[in-house]
Amino acid sequence: MKISLLIKECYNFHMILIVGLGNPGIKYRKTPHNIGFLAIDFLHRKNHFPRFQKKKIYLISQGQIGDKEVVLVKPLTYMNSSGLAVAQLVKELSIPSEQIWIIHDDINLPTGHFKLSFGAGTGGHKGVKSIVEYLKTKEFHRLRIGISPKQKVDLKEFVLHRYGRTEQIYLNRTIKQAIQSVEGEINKKTNLVN
Repeated sequence: MKISLLIKECYNFHMILIVGLGNPGIKYRKTPHNIGFLAIDFLHRKNHFPRFQKKKIYLISQGQIGDKEVVLVKPLTYMNSSGLAVAQLVKELSIPSEQIWIIHDDINLPTGHFKLSFGAGTGGHKGVKSIVEYLKTKEFHRLRIGISPKQKVDLKEFVLHRYGRTEQIYLNRTIKQAIQSVEGEINKKTNLVN
């Protein structure tokens, strides 16, 4: 193995890849299914990351959270093909799956709730299923943000409806709490390494 490649792999072993799942395009903005994009945007602003750069199948920005080098990504492949973008990044950056965080909506969790997990099943989420299929592993971290409605609705329509002003305020509060939990986990792992 070339020395330069070895150095890159050692460096990237400590890098964190955080991917927010969603669909590109104005009509999908501020919809429940795009909560991964909304969370990534919040993380991006909060930690003063540089402007996103557009690559072929994703938007990417690299910065720091605490002492940790972090790459933020929003796939442009549409939700059900998210694995294509994630797999390409993993190959390019040589990041092990244990250093990956996937942020996505979860229809099985009530609105206002979130859950951190590692190595869990897909829960029927097609974006996560795509990632598992492309990476051939489920050994990565996930931040699941609940979007389950209080009343019975058509789920296909619900996940793509635009949030109203009141809903957005409530959602922003949940995203803030969820992101703080992720940052806490990242910093905790950094301290363990040091």
